[in-house]
Amino acid sequence: MRSPGTPLPPRSASLPWAWLVIALCAGPGAPGAHATSYALRQELSAIASGEGSPGDAFGYSVAIDGDIAVVADFGIATRPGKVRTYVRSNGTWMREAGHDLDLYGDSSAMLALRDGTLAVSSFDSTTNRSYVYVYEHTPAAWETLSGYSTTAAYYDRIATSGYIVVVGEPDYDGGAGQNQGRVRVLRDTGNGWSSAFLLPTTPQAGARFGESVAIVAGAVVVGAPRETVGPYVEAGAAYVYELTIDTWNEAARLVQSSGDLTANHFGSAVAISGADVTTPDRLLVSSPSNAGTGRSGRVHSYTRTNGTWTARTVLQAPSPSATDGWGCALALDGNWAAIGQCSSNAQATGGGAIEAVRFSSGFTSVVATYLATDPLGAANEYLGYRIDVDRTGPTFIVGNPAAAMYGNPSQGVVLSGTVANDTFTLTRALDLGQGLGGARASTIASDGDTLLIGAPQEDIGLQQERGAVYAYRRVGGQYVFESRILAPDGMAGDYFGSRIALQGDVALVSAIGRTQGAVDAAGAVYAFHREGTTWSLERQFLPVAPQYEEEFGEGIAFDAGTAMISNRHDSTFVHVRSETGTWTAVQTIDHVGWPVRLHGDTAMLAYFGANDSAGEIGVYARSAGTWQLQDTLQGSLPGQGLGIDASLHGDWFAAASNDVATPVQLYRRTQNGWLPEASLLPDDATPDTWCWHVAMAAQTLAIGCSAPGNAGAVYLFQKQAGLWTQQQKLELPDPRGGDAFGFSLDFRSDGTLFAGSPGRDLAFTDQGAVYVWSEERLFADGFEAAH
Repeated sequence: MRSPGTPLPPRSASLPWAWLVIALCAGPGAPGAHATSYALRQELSAIASGEGSPGDAFGYSVAIDGDIAVVADFGIATRPGKVRTYVRSNGTWMREAGHDLDLYGDSSAMLALRDGTLAVSSFDSTTNRSYVYVYEHTPAAWETLSGYSTTAAYYDRIATSGYIVVVGEPDYDGGAGQNQGRVRVLRDTGNGWSSAFLLPTTPQAGARFGESVAIVAGAVVVGAPRETVGPYVEAGAAYVYELTIDTWNEAARLVQSSGDLTANHFGSAVAISGADVTTPDRLLVSSPSNAGTGRSGRVHSYTRTNGTWTARTVLQAPSPSATDGWGCALALDGNWAAIGQCSSNAQATGGGAIEAVRFSSGFTSVVATYLATDPLGAANEYLGYRIDVDRTGPTFIVGNPAAAMYGNPSQGVVLSGTVANDTFTLTRALDLGQGLGGARASTIASDGDTLLIGAPQEDIGLQQERGAVYAYRRVGGQYVFESRILAPDGMAGDYFGSRIALQGDVALVSAIGRTQGAVDAAGAVYAFHREGTTWSLERQFLPVAPQYEEEFGEGIAFDAGTAMISNRHDSTFVHVRSETGTWTAVQTIDHVGWPVRLHGDTAMLAYFGANDSAGEIGVYARSAGTWQLQDTLQGSLPGQGLGIDASLHGDWFAAASNDVATPVQLYRRTQNGWLPEASLLPDDATPDTWCWHVAMAAQTLAIGCSAPGNAGAVYLFQKQAGLWTQQQKLELPDPRGGDAFGFSLDFRSDGTLFAGSPGRDLAFTDQGAVYVWSEERLFADGFEAAH
């Protein structure tokens, strides 16, 4: 289905034309402003039920220690990356309040957690700066223990034993040459944190020493997966360092012992632990599957006895393959290990998997292995790169940052699992919930103390662009969220909330994308009635004979019990509502109303595409219960598009045009009919300024305009000394390209102005917002506190 609605000037070359769903519902107002200054009072929008956005990559890094888990995500355009903390109680993981950390830089982080100490490495691509921070968990927050940043290094993998933090710098160019690599060690000495570097006895160019790191107590294992071993290029090695008082000693250099080792990349992942967490006595080193060499993955186990590290077991996948990614990541705690099989096809092609391994108490043999996948996983998610394990349970925690959630690609999810009754099962345990990316909340209808805001492109669950409406009530001069309104039979692509009409406790909401049977975008309109704070469906209006892209409800209006509903093709339908809530169809008018404006016994049915797109507005009057055409207001030139938007207020009527640099036409009702009053453009209009949107309040006219970049602005005109002149230009305090501020407009009866900005980025990209502006004279009504 094409995206419906009023055209919008380009935000950029990549502007999606789904912007076209928002329109105006400028209802009749009462006395308006008189040459005074408007000021911004409030910013309102849809209310998110969660934090998720496309590309969040939640689960990019994970770590667990006992009943605490931490999860990192990516930063996105509207916010930095975050580390979120979860605590487990009675088997359930819950978000720990006050323990979120905003990441330094613009990318996600690598995490390590042990004994209440959290170590974080992150990177800022715009400044080429790396960060390493160490935090201590307290009941109230994560308290910073140490922090370091530099533009001279790129830090990646990180590990901690609590009082020691190690972080790899595999890109380090040392005396041996480029990408020699090194590891920085931060240690709590009791008088601050000391810093030292670990290097192999014989560094090699290109070895990428530090590409993987792990630590337990005072023992560190470091992978150098590109190191040359004998004649074998990129065979790989792993190094073990042990701390004696204040000195780090190289205790072992581990390599594979036989065969052609070329490009085995031994040391790509490492893990170390102990039967007693204070005594390192076991470690794992992986040589992942390699499609280039045709080798299947292997994981080598080692034990420490009397200060010597000895090779024990070589593990392989149950069905070895060169393309399954087996050994891509490792985690180890006590007798339990997790091995990533990142390209496994067990769930879906390239979906990935995790192998849980139980070792004997002495770590000399494998007792059992178990395979698990994301039960809801999809192809090419490569599950298995982000894993950790805690021996209690045991508990496995697995990030799937590529998972689509709520229709958002790569929003990410975290799985948790254990081995029970000889079965290893992973379940989706943590996610960010549903966000508001692309909701474009900006459709407006107001009456009395009620304001309705439509978010026609909001995703509801997996139903993309189903749409929602948010009800606000004015209390003490501020608008306070009251409730969320959904179509009870809503479906994807409905665009519910694309048009709204409101009077008293009755609201009409259109869903112009609604499919009827097999007819796409036939449209529908829902009538709701409010009792207290609850909006209940009273009636659903559907096209009698649905047509493709009819978009029934493209124009709607409601006043004094009369509703007008128009489609895009040919007709406007009139219904009346009794005091008891009964709706009756009374007339069909053979005229498109796109938009429809209604006040008392006067209706304006506009269609900007009429007469070779010159546009026209049919002026209708009701007499003895029947609507009859009284006059026609027409555009003067082909392509002008008069009537792309309109506003009716008493004896005043304003109509915008669908052409660049074309004035808004203002009409006034006289005994001789509707006569032209003025043609108005902003004082700073240029040949590429579009003024598509209007709202009237007494003798004040608001015009919404945009120019290249489409930040948008609203211009206020008033009649003084017989002339209509511009009094004020309203802009957002920090205008941004694509905001489209002024794309929807409405006045409250006291002159308060509502201006929509469907492309405004708030917590989410293109979330949309409605801005409340009022005159200085309204301060006494409470607006002085409404910021």
